[in-house]
Amino acid sequence: MSTFDQSKAYAEQEDVFFDDGREIELLHFVYSKPDIDDIRGNPAKVLAAIDEFGRKKKYLMNVGEDKGRIVTDLIAEVELGGYIGYSTILFGDAVKKAGGKQYFSLERNPEFGAVIGSLIDLAGLSDVVKIEVGSSDASLMRLYQQRLLKHIDMMFLDHYKPAYTTDLKLCEELKLVTPGSVLAADNVIKPGNPPYLKYVRSSVEEKRQAAQQSNGFTAEESGIAAKTVNQYTKRGESTELNKSPGNPNLVYDSKLVNSFEPTGVPDGIEISRCVLTGPFGLEQYRLDILRGHQHTAIAKSQLAMLDARSSILAHVAQDAALVLFSCLFLPLDTFLTFWAYIVSLVYPFGAVKHRKHVRSTHTPYFEPKTILVTGVGMTKGLALARIFYSAGHNVIGADFEPSYLPTACGRSSRALKAFHKFTKPDGTKDGQMRYTQDILNVIRKEHVDIWVSCSGVASAVEDGIAKEMVETVTKCKAVQYDVATTKRLHEKHSFMEYTRSIGLPIPDTQTVTSKAAALKFLDDTNGTGKRYIMKYIGTDDSVRGDMTLLPLDTPAQTKAHITKFQISEERPWILQQFIRGP
Repeated sequence: MSTFDQSKAYAEQEDVFFDDGREIELLHFVYSKPDIDDIRGNPAKVLAAIDEFGRKKKYLMNVGEDKGRIVTDLIAEVELGGYIGYSTILFGDAVKKAGGKQYFSLERNPEFGAVIGSLIDLAGLSDVVKIEVGSSDASLMRLYQQRLLKHIDMMFLDHYKPAYTTDLKLCEELKLVTPGSVLAADNVIKPGNPPYLKYVRSSVEEKRQAAQQSNGFTAEESGIAAKTVNQYTKRGESTELNKSPGNPNLVYDSKLVNSFEPTGVPDGIEISRCVLTGPFGLEQYRLDILRGHQHTAIAKSQLAMLDARSSILAHVAQDAALVLFSCLFLPLDTFLTFWAYIVSLVYPFGAVKHRKHVRSTHTPYFEPKTILVTGVGMTKGLALARIFYSAGHNVIGADFEPSYLPTACGRSSRALKAFHKFTKPDGTKDGQMRYTQDILNVIRKEHVDIWVSCSGVASAVEDGIAKEMVETVTKCKAVQYDVATTKRLHEKHSFMEYTRSIGLPIPDTQTVTSKAAALKFLDDTNGTGKRYIMKYIGTDDSVRGDMTLLPLDTPAQTKAHITKFQISEERPWILQQFIRGP
């Protein structure tokens, strides 16, 4: 555990350390600061002002910087127990920066809720943070019934200590907490929370037995210190806990992360990841259930997209199926093609009519440009060519084609005045120069004014190089990024580094140049709950469809999978964290 910076320590905690008027004093302190205009709309400065009050005036029972840093790394979505809003501002700001839409802070005390609301407004987080006032279980049920809360990705518990366990059970029963959810429980050392730690660390069988033996527990029976249990009796608030049975079939991978209270007193946060549902333990589940589900998903992926490691028989079967379907639909396709051609002769397409209109005397100041569109074999390139044609311009198309077979669908489009075929660059310096020269030849031959590059994955960087050459030696303007920008955005590892450098959150990403490095990284991250997809940094169609989640069930399976790849200094790969979407 790291050491505590005593210069940041709060004032010593008194016997009475909250609900004695200090919360309102805090508001006056913050709003009376001479730099209030600079504080407004700045979450970090609002937190700094709260910390200043806690250090110079009176103790505040906040999560503090040390423990707060643990939770912001997880990114919170639901908070039980807001108090004066320190953690709400800290975590709400983290959610907003991560692109989250909503952060709920549940506070039972209406005065504390008002303090939170005022500071949230000052921090400029009102569009993200929603304050719910009332008992935590009632607020959870209300949000659930209103369908405002459908699933909890991460929940921070820092409220009435006996309610940690019972509120978690309620979330389990409502299926708000499911495999993938993360819990962060504060104050599990000081003042401590034995029933909660026992619950998240118990096996399925232990929780089932406990559920059969009792119907929940009261706050007084929780084993938590009486002073903590009775801390809300001053206001006559009920200490009754909900009796939700929870879901004992959920299993948590739980560990204690040691840290400090804002005063410097040692404390810790229990981080619990819900890893599975089932009647078995974690290892049995990994061997039986998870293996079956994951292998089924992998099998489906392989059926949907074959790669270079698929069997020859699978490729032959897939190709034969495509030929068969093409033959079956050939009569229908032929009929539709001729029908569309006949209709076009009788009723000219809107694009043709619009082109004639803009090039007529109705628009005497129109000056048509000659536009080169590369990549007309792809939908995006062909669509742009048609748009430019409809707008009255002269469109030249180009794309890669083998010398012996016309394959670019755009070559026959009526939107093109001419079509030119290029030889695909092979990654060498000579190949790049030939490609650039081909583009220059077309631009000069057709007197091109504008080149619009619709790059494929195989020529993105080459197009950046060609752009710089074209604009240097001709008057043609290129709609294409320069080399540096193209490389930064095109290559996976450099794009991740750039995204990180401008302060945006990114998936955990590791570049590896050997099989041993890949295996070591996966071994080092084992137990974190993270899964990774392995991707080649460059372009390789034979492996780009492989979406296998790593690590696999056993180290041997993971090693066997990675051994199939060609990984070296010249052929680097990345391991990128898999983040499940909605």
